[in-house]
Amino acid sequence: MIQALEFLAVLSAALFAGAALCINFVEHPARMGLETRLVAALLIGAVVPFTFGIIMPTNHQLLAHGRDLTSLETRDLLVRWGQLHAVRTALSVAATLVYLSLALAR
Repeated sequence: MIQALEFLAVLSAALFAGAALCINFVEHPARMGLETRLVAALLIGAVVPFTFGIIMPTNHQLLAHGRDLTSLETRDLLVRWGQLHAVRTALSVAATLVYLSLALAR
């Protein structure tokens, strides 16, 4: 069991390191080459306040101590969370498409 946990720790660290390296050497330099006065920045930036202001209250309700996980209310909250997450997805996809179109127009 200890060996499996050690392997999981090494694998997790390696996956995170790979993602971090990709961000440092690929994603961020590419982002820095794009125009910063774009609607895309507003779209992707809107994800954070939307998450904190709209999604977090639903998260708190879902994670409330003593929540009956089999209740209809819990099911409704999960449906709502999925719909709210779809808004974040749409914002990030729209931002990506704007950035991509600008990058390809160069």
